[in-house]
Amino acid sequence: MKYLYNLPKSLLVILFCSLLCTYSVAATTNSTTLNTNSSSQEELQFFLGSFEQALDMAEHMKMNVFVYVYKDFESRKPELDFFSNNAVASLYRKKYVNLKVNLNSATGVKFFEQYNLRSFPAMLYFSKDGRLLGAQSDLEDADEVLHWGKVYSSKAIYTEHTKKLPTIYREFLDLKNQYNNGRRDASFLYHYAYMLEKFNEPYEHVVEMYIDRCDIRTNESLNFLFHFAKDVDSHSFKHLVSNQAYFSKIYQPHNLEAKLKAAITQTVTKAANQHKRHDLNRAMNVLSRIDMSNRGLFMAEMKTLYFEVTQDWDNYARVTYDWITQSRDIDACSVNEIAWDYAVNVNDKKLLGEALSWVNNLVEQQPKDLTFQQTSAALHYQLGKRAKAIKIVDTAIESARQRGLDYTSFIALREIIMQNKALNEKAL
Repeated sequence: MKYLYNLPKSLLVILFCSLLCTYSVAATTNSTTLNTNSSSQEELQFFLGSFEQALDMAEHMKMNVFVYVYKDFESRKPELDFFSNNAVASLYRKKYVNLKVNLNSATGVKFFEQYNLRSFPAMLYFSKDGRLLGAQSDLEDADEVLHWGKVYSSKAIYTEHTKKLPTIYREFLDLKNQYNNGRRDASFLYHYAYMLEKFNEPYEHVVEMYIDRCDIRTNESLNFLFHFAKDVDSHSFKHLVSNQAYFSKIYQPHNLEAKLKAAITQTVTKAANQHKRHDLNRAMNVLSRIDMSNRGLFMAEMKTLYFEVTQDWDNYARVTYDWITQSRDIDACSVNEIAWDYAVNVNDKKLLGEALSWVNNLVEQQPKDLTFQQTSAALHYQLGKRAKAIKIVDTAIESARQRGLDYTSFIALREIIMQNKALNEKAL
């Protein structure tokens, strides 16, 4: 640890404060405090890692975790109003590790299903061990966000942070200092890359150096390369693709294929969130050269993901129409979700009619699944068949009553139809 202890105390303080600011957490100490009084507003900064990494950070910092779950199409104005508020930003910095989760992401889908989320943006509050303390949605103003932040912060036990840095931070700063002082041996780069990933700092340059210096034939190096193949631009991903047959023997074809798909999905998701069509095209070009089962199906899924997130509904309709009409591998739930997107976002009557025929087939095959009936009613409504749509909704409501199921979304849909309002997801 000599590299750490040889640093001037002032530099250590700067490094540590910079590190904490990067991850949107604030440690309260009995040492000298900084003057933060300002008339200007500072928006709350969010942790950029995964939910698991946020929990790990919370454990070390003795904080709770706040998760803001949002949809792509939602305006950022409420978010800015909430988190630019000085009182809100101050409380959430001191009491929580703050994380934003896109509903379309894998974590977002998991939260949606696990915690039965129905209104967005949703605000979830967790203890540092991952227990859900509470959830709120449809909050109107910053005062409500502040109120619930205080309520859920009081449910955890806090301890005073000491002046001593937690071990994990000391290790990280030690490795960072060694790297800045020129250390580049393979063993060091191996551990440093994993530590950078843990702290959500850029690591690809270190990964590349490690791959260039290591014996790539060892199990440790192969596992390292496999682990860091996270998007199509990574050095590791290119190695996997260039030596696909070799890695298939080591990790089994289905494991390698799953890894490649995850990396491509990551790239497409990032491209969609940044509205970079050329990055989608580049990912599809890479995919076209990979030996993969059901490659055409996966390519359609990726294009569907991109056009849905970017709300390019014309291209979304084109891609999904070809996917459904030409593929036998698409599942019923996916067909229903696509048909629902048509009902909400597509105006082409011919395509709406096609979607209705798909959903009617699903209803015939699974008449007790009310989600299919809801989509059928929405499509009938969009096609101008209001009486038929209301009949379907009323039948579904009665069925749900008899079976003890929730039918609030059908009530909302019926109100939309009766008042001849525009169909949209927020209303349901």
